[in-house]
Amino acid sequence: MQGQSDARARRYTPRATTRDKSRVLCDPAHPMTGPRVYTVDEAQALVPQLEQHFGRLDALREQLRQTKIKLTAIEMIWGNRINDDALPTTPRACTS
Repeated sequence: MQGQSDARARRYTPRATTRDKSRVLCDPAHPMTGPRVYTVDEAQALVPQLEQHFGRLDALREQLRQTKIKLTAIEMIWGNRINDDALPTTPRACTS
């Protein structure tokens, strides 16, 4: 019996108090996860990078739109046969 209570005592870890939690959260060795709060200067410094990334997203979105148009045309031409295993898959196979 004594062995069981010793094992339970070793496994028990008391919950951290609010004061303990704030000490851990403010510790630079334990960076917080979740949303980051930026100063105005930090945010302004990131604007050029964001513009670059959003420009790339716009280009990808346009590429996706063009691809969907082509796919729709192919589906209209081939219909249900588009899933046929005998359908040519390479441009060379389509021209010979």
